[in-house]
Formats: sequence, structure tokens, C-alpha cells
Amino acid sequence: MPRKRDQAFRKLRKVVNRIPNMDLVEPIELGQIAFFDSRKLTFEWITKLSNLGIFTKQKKITEELPIVDELYTSKGEVNFEFSLEEKNLGKAKFSFSKEYSLATQAMGMTTIGYEIKELESDILAAIESKKDIWDRKWVIVTQIYRSPSFTLLVASSNKSKATISTSIAIQGKVFNIADSKLGVNISNSNRMAYQIVGRKNVIPFFKIYQFKGSWKEMKIKLKPYGRGKG
Repeated sequence: MPRKRDQAFRKLRKVVNRIPNMDLVEPIELGQIAFFDSRKLTFEWITKLSNLGIFTKQKKITEELPIVDELYTSKGEVNFEFSLEEKNLGKAKFSFSKEYSLATQAMGMTTIGYEIKELESDILAAIESKKDIWDRKWVIVTQIYRSPSFTLLVASSNKSKATISTSIAIQGKVFNIADSKLGVNISNSNRMAYQIVGRKNVIPFFKIYQFKGSWKEMKIKLKPYGRGKG
């Protein structure tokens, strides 16, 4: 992963406490299993729980999502202004005062996942019945976030700028910069590290867990991978 994407990954993970699906290219499914290279920030997808005979029930998760309809920007690092242009087309201008500062928004984001204690119990039962079924370095996708439409802007310098415009007339100046129904697009940008605008039907974030503890004594528990809560 190039340095700019690497830094954007780390910044996003810190801000939203989730694993960002950079470029929205990872083929994310709940229950997928992988080796995760924390230095290169890459996944090697191995298998999934169902292939191992583990069928933990999925459930819709209710949590306070920091990125849904409300625009999120890095505190004190992003200035933005909405305006109504000719033919009632909307325009949102962003200026970034710090490298890797960000602006992001989604529409109707939802999340599904596993109850961790239940998942842990099911995997441990499978390990007990077949000792070599599990690699201790594996991580598991335990929660995924879906959005019908998603936008992300990440600056590459303290002089980065970006403008998002609509291609459909709107009522009022302010609009959701992720709304693909408005034909949102980048009409101007300078020194941006990363920009995704109005991408449809995506999984922009997910969470991974890994077993931690004494494998010799089989005193292990599922824990959020790395720092943070997931």
C-alpha cells in the first residue's frame, strides 16, 4: 500500500475505530478469515467460518455510527462551504489545513455482526473437536458496515483542496456529499491523497478479532485486533 494510502488507513482506523476498506476493493464478508500484515496493511484471505463448519448466527447491530447522514470532518483541520450555483446545482468546497485530515459522509449506513461471546464459544468448540482446524495468527471479520452511498476525502498536505458538485438541481445550499442520486462528483481537486465520491452499495468499514491468550493451556479469548475496540 503506497505511503499516502497507508497513512489514510491509519488515520481512518483511529478516527472511526474500524478497519477501513481502502479503495473499497477488499471482498469483505462476515465470517471471513485472513492473515493480516499490520506493516503492509494487507489481507491474505484464507477461508470463512462456514467452510470450517462454524455457523454462528448473524445479527443486526445497533450502535452510534459517527459516519452516516451527518458530515464528518477532522476537528479544526477542515474548512468547508456549501453554495448554490447556476441552475440550482450544489457545490461544496473543502480546504484542508493538515496532512491526512479528512472529510467523509455516508447515507443510511447499517451494520451486522456476531455476538462475540457466542462466536468465541462456537470456534472453541470446533477447535476442541479438531485441534488443527485453527491457525493462531488468523483474524476474523466480526462486523461489517454497509452504505448505499459513500464519500471520503483525505488530504495529502496542508494546502489540499477539493470541490464536490451535484449534477442534479437541489433545493437549498446544503446537500449530502455522498448522495449518488444527486450525481455528486469531484469538479476540482488539488493535492488530495484519496478521494471516493458517491460510491454506491459499498462496505467502507469492518471489524476484525483475533484469539489472544495461552494456546498451550487453551486459555484464549477473542479480542479486537491491535489497538482500539475493533
